[in-house]
Amino acid sequence: MILRAGIGFAASKPDMPDPSGFCDSNLIERKTTPMGRKYTTKEKIMFAAVKLFSTKGYDAVSMRDLAKATGIQVSSIYYHFKTKEDILKSMYAFYVEQRKLAAPTLESLLSQVETDPVQDVLMRLNYHFPPALMDTLDRILHIATDRVRMDKDSENFVYDHFFAFSKSVFIPVLNRMIELARISSVDVDALANLVSYFSYGSASLGSSRMKNDEASLKRSFALIFSLLRRPRNTVAKPKTQKGTSEAAPQKRIRSKTVTLVDSNPPSTPQLEP
Repeated sequence: MILRAGIGFAASKPDMPDPSGFCDSNLIERKTTPMGRKYTTKEKIMFAAVKLFSTKGYDAVSMRDLAKATGIQVSSIYYHFKTKEDILKSMYAFYVEQRKLAAPTLESLLSQVETDPVQDVLMRLNYHFPPALMDTLDRILHIATDRVRMDKDSENFVYDHFFAFSKSVFIPVLNRMIELARISSVDVDALANLVSYFSYGSASLGSSRMKNDEASLKRSFALIFSLLRRPRNTVAKPKTQKGTSEAAPQKRIRSKTVTLVDSNPPSTPQLEP
């Protein structure tokens, strides 16, 4: 599902909010969002935290660091977020909200399976966001990845809202394709794992030097999906008409050597003493 914060790439919905600039270098200087709405204090704190947590590490950033980065007093930060864990949870909630806005629904994908080319449907499982928002979401996933072994909230976020979510869409779509004979039978769970882990690696490294660009990711997904094949046409065996019969297959009979035994065998000559 797959994912640069989803499973990959397909146009964002036209009515989706455009939070571009949320994580760029001008975040603090901006007074309004690109859509003209003023940032709330809570938003400024959270997006500054996304940037600091992803570059310095969650444990290395203090509330005072956030206050310095945003120009907001420490007491005001504590008013909006009692702990750093609360800031972390707000990031995860933001990620889930933005994914819901962009991800195609399962119902729409299942209906497209019946009419549209297989590759087109599969590539629609992949969706993308405006570049700055994509960077923000990749950073959030990177932060969560770093904390998977340290706290259950991060582990549950990655599992529930990346792996489980991706498979909850991908597996029904593949099963429907198999049911309609659009593709040959395949190990659906294994393929879903392959796509999910590849997507996760790409997304969690999206804000690093190892990131893939959109064109590269599209080619990679196309290669993975090329593993799927159409079912082979089965040719029915010709039926014989009534009254005619095909030559029965010849059984190979091993010849046996039969030795006839005389009932009156000649007497054995006696040797003279």
